[in-house]
Amino acid sequence: MSKFKYGMCLSDYQKNKEYMNLSRKRSQGKVPEPEHSKATAKIINTLIKGNFSLLDVGSQTGHFFRTFNRVFKTRIKYIGLDPYKIHTEIGNKIWKNFKNCSFKLGWVQKIPLKKKTVDITLCSNVLTHIPNIGLPLKEMLRVSKKFIILRTPVHYRSYRIQMVYNKKVWKYSNIKPENEFDKSGKPREYNYFDVHSKDYLLGQIKKFNKKASIKFIKDTFWDAKKINSKSEKKVAPTRVIAGNQVADLLIIPHYFVIIRL
Repeated sequence: MSKFKYGMCLSDYQKNKEYMNLSRKRSQGKVPEPEHSKATAKIINTLIKGNFSLLDVGSQTGHFFRTFNRVFKTRIKYIGLDPYKIHTEIGNKIWKNFKNCSFKLGWVQKIPLKKKTVDITLCSNVLTHIPNIGLPLKEMLRVSKKFIILRTPVHYRSYRIQMVYNKKVWKYSNIKPENEFDKSGKPREYNYFDVHSKDYLLGQIKKFNKKASIKFIKDTFWDAKKINSKSEKKVAPTRVIAGNQVADLLIIPHYFVIIRL
């Protein structure tokens, strides 16, 4: 039986060693740095000078720190936040010799930090998997002093999308394909791949901080050949098709959302 928290089905992450191993390989430099981590570093360089602290929400093993350590070196104090020990324990082992890198176990819905603790909070490819993004945004606004950087799918209208799992397509599931929906028509195991409208995101952010300045930047900072590399194996790997980033059947309209506080 699947476990749920904050409306999310946890089987996608609790048992998934593939996600952890991919993040570990990225952190160790065994596969190339993600295009979006390099793009994020460039954006940060335009926002802040000198030393700064950064909270990486949904950090996994801290593979973003590999890019940040290369670009910022000792300028950055990095804190990785992830709700699963499978990620944070490996992250602590990989980066144990780096005094400016640490990890915390926790959820973005209840960040274990005091008010205005970090200069920047980064939330990359996380909100799309959370059914209610209000509390995560409220928490990130609470702990951040200067900026929040979101990378998430944005469109002129919102879409609620669920990828449904069964034992044939997901080895961590024990649900038979013929039983993947319950009697009420709800999926038994799933992951969200939501797309939020620009207006909804603006409204949610302004709800908690009316003075925040918000900028949307379409993510075009990538090399299609690198994204299409087969060095990374995931359930729904991102590919570039006809100039669009696509995961399985879904076109993913990624944007960077820069929130200045």
